[in-house]
Amino acid sequence: MADLTALDEALSPTDDGFPAHAALGDSVFSGSDAEAPDLGSLNVSRGRPAERSSRGGAGGGAGAAKRFGRGGMIMAVVFRLLALNKRILIPVALASLASMLMGYDIGVTSGAVLIVQRTYHLSIADKELFIGSFSFAAALSALLSGPLADSFGRRPLLLLSSLLSSLGFLTMALSHTFPTLLLTRLLTGFGVGIGLTVGPLYAVELSPADSRGALSALSDLSSSLGLLLGYLIAFLLSPSTANDPTLAVAAAAAAAATDPTATTAATAAAAAAAAAAESAFSPHNWRFMLLLGVVPAAGLGLGVVFLGVPESPRWLVLVGRVREAAEVLLVLEDGREVETAALLEDMTAAAAAAAAAAAAAGVGGGGGEDAEAAALLGGGGYGAGGSQSVPAVAGGGGAGGVAGLHALTPTAPAGAQFWKGPAGGGLSGGGLTGGRELLLPSETVKQMLMLAVGAAFYQQATGVPTMLYYTPELFATMGLTSSAAILSACLAVALARTLASLVPITMLDEIGRRTLLLISTAGMAIALLAQGIVLHTMNLGGEFDISTENPSTTTTVAAGALTSLVDRPFQSNAAALSVIAAANLAVFFSIGLSPISTLLAPEIFPLRLRAQGTGLSVAVSRLIAAALSSSFLSLVDATSPGFPFFVFAVLSAVAVPFLHFCMRETRGVKLEATGALFEPMMDGHGRAIGRRARNVGAGDRSLTS
Repeated sequence: MADLTALDEALSPTDDGFPAHAALGDSVFSGSDAEAPDLGSLNVSRGRPAERSSRGGAGGGAGAAKRFGRGGMIMAVVFRLLALNKRILIPVALASLASMLMGYDIGVTSGAVLIVQRTYHLSIADKELFIGSFSFAAALSALLSGPLADSFGRRPLLLLSSLLSSLGFLTMALSHTFPTLLLTRLLTGFGVGIGLTVGPLYAVELSPADSRGALSALSDLSSSLGLLLGYLIAFLLSPSTANDPTLAVAAAAAAAATDPTATTAATAAAAAAAAAAESAFSPHNWRFMLLLGVVPAAGLGLGVVFLGVPESPRWLVLVGRVREAAEVLLVLEDGREVETAALLEDMTAAAAAAAAAAAAAGVGGGGGEDAEAAALLGGGGYGAGGSQSVPAVAGGGGAGGVAGLHALTPTAPAGAQFWKGPAGGGLSGGGLTGGRELLLPSETVKQMLMLAVGAAFYQQATGVPTMLYYTPELFATMGLTSSAAILSACLAVALARTLASLVPITMLDEIGRRTLLLISTAGMAIALLAQGIVLHTMNLGGEFDISTENPSTTTTVAAGALTSLVDRPFQSNAAALSVIAAANLAVFFSIGLSPISTLLAPEIFPLRLRAQGTGLSVAVSRLIAAALSSSFLSLVDATSPGFPFFVFAVLSAVAVPFLHFCMRETRGVKLEATGALFEPMMDGHGRAIGRRARNVGAGDRSLTS
């Protein structure tokens, strides 16, 4: 019989915080030939864990921000992350690399598509198809990812995302025709879509309630860093003013702006300079831009394998591998049996609700080890409405507790694989009913769907991701005619987004999701309106067309650029205002709508619906992104550069009351208890007496303890 010391030795972490043999198929989480430690010999008192503020409480971040002045936010993030359990932080950070791929694609494609357009002589429709196809493929894979994640687990899907994304970026770089490039881009989008679904899902399921916001916000920070890196690489490998015909034209026109009488001569000089530069233009740099995307894509898979990232314990419980889930939780909780028993109790109760839903739908029921686990750990006490809620007696539970945990982890003979659940078992029975429940939702599930899908819709419909794809073209309309100027403007926007992405890491678990979300959408409406006014005032829709189908046709571009610069001496000021508006828009987007809309679906859906509900919300987000990115240039060409931003501003303004009435505060609420926020409160006779306040969050101790 082994004691807790033996357990620690058997699961001793490496320097990175995880067991040395935690790779898929050869893991202490999935089985071992060594004798399992006997947890039953330990004498640990029964009880629920208190709030673990020392392991990631929300208060430290704001204090650091005040103490360190200008660098306070960065220091606050550092202190916040250092306070977190590194056994949870490391796998969550690795999963966030899936979001970095999305950001990198936006940044690098904004530059690569300009070269691809000239190399393959693309029309505007072709260019929009090239950009939009990525999101169409991601939407399809997101829909498929939910059922796949429920069937095979979260960890294998992260590996699949890494594999497909790596192959996609590699084959894009090797493509020699536009149809082949388009097909490989679809492959890349398919892989990234899986990661966008499973990455946040995995992060939420691994995170403790008091730091779930900070850990989930790492995905958005990763996306911002990917955007910054993509912009930087795109412009470092993009043609300079000296050998790019379009930029040469614009530069000559800008030089002529100081002398209006030199219009004809300047136009001729610009055309000559562009013709001379055409032969010096290198059409292959876009390949290197896309090839570098293999680095973060492959890094995701290598990290999952070699750093021993564990499977989600909540998924393990859902499919009946309760003993393995207990072992994973013991590692993640540093051997704390009380915390592990309490978490496992909540998880088995949630999975029991999934089994009940499956049985009611005629799919089958749980049994065997699953029913025994639920009984041992005291699960099963759930509220009305047939959906996940809090245990019937807050802070209580069955008589099993830690003793039940001991019973789930007995000593096994050498070579036994007792961590696995029974073949074909699982609290969900023979199948999962998530898809059916989402198609025919109850009133409670309808509210969850409205919030998760609505937030995902507004994340894209407010136009920020689409703007980031076309930022170089937008800034070109404002008279930024050198690659250095455009580079500086794009990097300024990306840097603003990255720095703003630090705010949710420190604030989501302190002031909550709801407040940040409302501030974010209201601020975005103002910034979008300002951007629309600046672009509309310039009135460039028919003078300097950002959607010129053939960039090598210099006379039209030169005339438009020259007319704009000569007739509008305030253009440089307008360009600065446009960059400022875009940066502010990125800031407001990053502090609330972007990270919270990603967090909401995996946070609010119950266990039985979580993966498929998350996949649905990501699919909606990607479909809106595909529609906008596939039509943005055409819309600008048909109207004006400012018109889309007025539409985006209206949608952002509409999002404020929508989110005000639909959003429920989930700060500090146990993951297994978030469903209660959408259910009616019941009296002692089982009658509905109303709903919890929208901003109750951690204030309701029945949801947090």
